[in-house]
Amino acid sequence: MTIPRLFTSIQNQTTVAGPDRTFFQRVFWGGLCLRLLIAPFLRQWYHADERQLLEFAHFHAHGTLHPFLEAELQMRNQTVPWLLSLGIRILDFVGLQSPAYYEWLLHYVFAVWSWLGLWALIRWVRDQLPEGAREARVYAVATAIFWAYPMLFSRGLSEAISFTPAAWTWYWISSNASGVSKKMAFLAGIAGGATSILRYPSGLFAVGAALLEGKKNIRRLGIFSVGLACVVLLGGMLDLYFYDGWLRSLFRYWDFNRPGGRVSVLFG
Repeated sequence: MTIPRLFTSIQNQTTVAGPDRTFFQRVFWGGLCLRLLIAPFLRQWYHADERQLLEFAHFHAHGTLHPFLEAELQMRNQTVPWLLSLGIRILDFVGLQSPAYYEWLLHYVFAVWSWLGLWALIRWVRDQLPEGAREARVYAVATAIFWAYPMLFSRGLSEAISFTPAAWTWYWISSNASGVSKKMAFLAGIAGGATSILRYPSGLFAVGAALLEGKKNIRRLGIFSVGLACVVLLGGMLDLYFYDGWLRSLFRYWDFNRPGGRVSVLFG
């Protein structure tokens, strides 16, 4: 499947037809293009999260790590940095060996990634309203052009990164409300697991989704749990490989941020 066909399948998975579908197709592609146009201009750091994420990705690509807090504490799961390192290797291969290009890679990847999460919310709003409803169209356009989304969500911030699977967890769970789709439950579980691995506190969202799924259908809760467990297992294996401890970053994260831990000692 080519990349254009992949995006078309994502934004077309709906029963909506006719003029309404055409309108939302234009919003999808317009919002995506807007983010791709803005991404090269996000040159300044907004938060230390971005630098630390890129530093880990650089380490996986080049084998050199400059000591910094998260590296010493081992409290960041390595799934996203390792995936980004594949893009860095590609840039190196074509001769684009520069921190500026690595930064652009980060912004372009997360610009597309975050837009897919926002699209889940747009689809959910559209599905709740009658075809052609003005409210759904206004929400779609406002979400596509609101400046803060491409400005903040196109960055390597763990909150923004985990937002996309959280949004799809909600979409697939809510889409399951009136049906018995095992596929939707499994996809929701995978998205919930990704939400948890990408940012551990966001795992609370997956817990809430599991409770909602269990309330509707206990069998689908089992399917949801299998999908979630598969992703968490993979994330734990990456920790085992890089930190010599399964899900070690989770326990280190908790120890650093727990009540009475180093954060509360430093900041109260």
